[in-house]
Amino acid sequence: MALTNHLDRATGRVADEQDVIADERRAYERFRTTVETTATDAHSTTSAASTGAGAAAVGLQRRSRPDRGCSEIRAAFAETVRPYSTDDIDREESVIETLGAELGDSIAAALSPETTHEFTPQLKTAILAAVDDRHAELAVMERALTREAESLQTAVEAYDDITDRLLERNETSLFEFGFPGLRQRHEALAADRETCERLLERRQELLASTTSRGGDAGINHRTLVRYLYQSQPATYPALSTLVQLDSTLADCQRTLRDHLTRRV
Repeated sequence: MALTNHLDRATGRVADEQDVIADERRAYERFRTTVETTATDAHSTTSAASTGAGAAAVGLQRRSRPDRGCSEIRAAFAETVRPYSTDDIDREESVIETLGAELGDSIAAALSPETTHEFTPQLKTAILAAVDDRHAELAVMERALTREAESLQTAVEAYDDITDRLLERNETSLFEFGFPGLRQRHEALAADRETCERLLERRQELLASTTSRGGDAGINHRTLVRYLYQSQPATYPALSTLVQLDSTLADCQRTLRDHLTRRV
């Protein structure tokens, strides 16, 4: 009985991603604290050059002296959030580029050392709102990962139970059983196959579902699974393992039916 179990590797992968997302949420919480406690410059005046849509959203104002507030925010972001928002912290992506990817281009432009904007109350409010949005997105990701972990755990428990029974049954030769014993074994295999089919149906339902954030579009579970297991032997580890197990059970049933027909 040659079975390949992809479930343990998948479970480990999900656990690793849960740790990353939890760390990123904590990083955003630390960053938010810095933004909240950084003093704003409430004495500068809005320039006529900063009246575009993006500027209005973040309350851009011309800088008349060194950019202490914006530099503090940039440094805090680089220290807290950025390590979790790049695949490789050594890759050529500036802090401002990462800020744009995480919190939006208008905020990144406002915080850039190459522009002439001050850390205004409006900019502070815009950053906090963007951080809250990102934090909510990470919370949705955590819920989606929890659903995936629970689904995998259910599959692991069923797989272990069924394979244990298979191994136990294989210790006794079929020639030692009479017709009633063989039929009982066939029925037990049928019950295990029903378990596999039920889990496969539930798994397909999960893959077709979405973990939502209120009324907003959420995370499509099939997309999440492809992301999680893209570098693993099986893109759909639960489906692959359960289908293979069901196939093995079907082979065992066919062997039993051969013996049953000989006993008639």
